[in-house]
Amino acid sequence: MMLEALKALQQDPATCVLVLISKPPAEAVVQVILKQVSTSQKPTVICFLGGAMPTLENLPNVLSARTLDECAWLSVRAVQPDGEGLQAFLAREKAGLIDQARRAQTNA
Repeated sequence: MMLEALKALQQDPATCVLVLISKPPAEAVVQVILKQVSTSQKPTVICFLGGAMPTLENLPNVLSARTLDECAWLSVRAVQPDGEGLQAFLAREKAGLIDQARRAQTNA
């Protein structure tokens, strides 16, 4: 199932970066995934939660993440390497959350 979804996203012109998040799979499964990922020109961020996957290192277009946070940041950087617009987006999100928290306190 995941392999078919991966193939579909690799073919999708609107998809800029692929993100795979999973529990650490068996080594045979890792090899199947890496074989498919290696056929793509699109960057792929792979996060096998809680697992160290040395087989992911030094592969073209593959970024290995150890945590969900790192996975998110690597994904954004793959699309916007210079972070243009990202800081403004994060500032707006933060301001919105602060405003929401203040309103919740006022209504409590």
